[in-house]
Amino acid sequence: MDVKAAPDAVEILLFSNDRHTRETIMDAAGVSGVFDLPPIKWLEVATSAAVKQNFEEGRFAALVLDAEVPKEGGESVSRWLHDHSEKVPPVVMLVARQQDEWMARWSGAKRCVPAPYDAEDVVDTIREVLKPAN
Repeated sequence: MDVKAAPDAVEILLFSNDRHTRETIMDAAGVSGVFDLPPIKWLEVATSAAVKQNFEEGRFAALVLDAEVPKEGGESVSRWLHDHSEKVPPVVMLVARQQDEWMARWSGAKRCVPAPYDAEDVVDTIREVLKPAN
C-alpha cells in the first residue's frame, strides 16, 4: 500500500541541509513506521524558507528540525514558528550535544535527539511526540 493512501498515516516535516542526517532519521523511524508508530509520510526540506512555506499548510503531525543548519537553523526556525502561530505541532530538535537541549527548549522544542542519532532514541522520541494529549 502506498504510504500516501494509508488513512492513518501521519506527515512529518524533516528539516536539515545535510542529506545524510535526513536519511539517518528517516531510516531510524522507517517510511511506514515501526512498532506502534503509524505509517509516516516524510517531507524533506533543506532550507528554513521551505520549512516556513510548507508549515503554512498546517498538515504536519510533528516537525523534526536540525539545530546545526548554518545561518538559520532549527532553533531559530522553531522560535519563529512559535512566535507567529498558535498551532505549532510538536517539535523534535536534532542537536549536536545533549548540553544544547536548553536552547532547543527555549525555541519551543518538545523533545531533543542528540547526535549521533541512535535509531532507538529517534523512534522513542517520535513515538512520544505523536502520542495524543490526554
